[in-house]
Amino acid sequence: MSSVLNLEKSTFSPGPPPRRQTLWYKAVGRGLTALLQGVDAEGKPIYPDSSNFAIVFDGQDHPTSQLNFDATAWTRISASEYVAHRKKAGKIVITSTNVVSRDGKTMTITTKGVGADGRPIHNIRVYDKL
Repeated sequence: MSSVLNLEKSTFSPGPPPRRQTLWYKAVGRGLTALLQGVDAEGKPIYPDSSNFAIVFDGQDHPTSQLNFDATAWTRISASEYVAHRKKAGKIVITSTNVVSRDGKTMTITTKGVGADGRPIHNIRVYDKL
């Protein structure tokens, strides 16, 4: 599944939002492989090294190389919903809930937590299927 960020339906706190983002998912075994690419608000590539990562729905911590978290635990809630807990030194700093619409045309990712700068984060990203 590939989808593009719908900036008109999305909200970013704090902002600014990216200029564009595309997200690809591919089913692999009992999990997913994901790729996120795009351009940030300043026009710089998001994850210039291609952020291709595995999602394993086992609720266990998996090492993640990001500035503000070092592990992610993925849990499937239902066929259309899963949660990611981003952790730094074992403590949850960001929680993202991913929900696919009933018709499969939209995915909404709600992210809450604290950024690397200590500021609260509350983003709602809406992706439309390509």
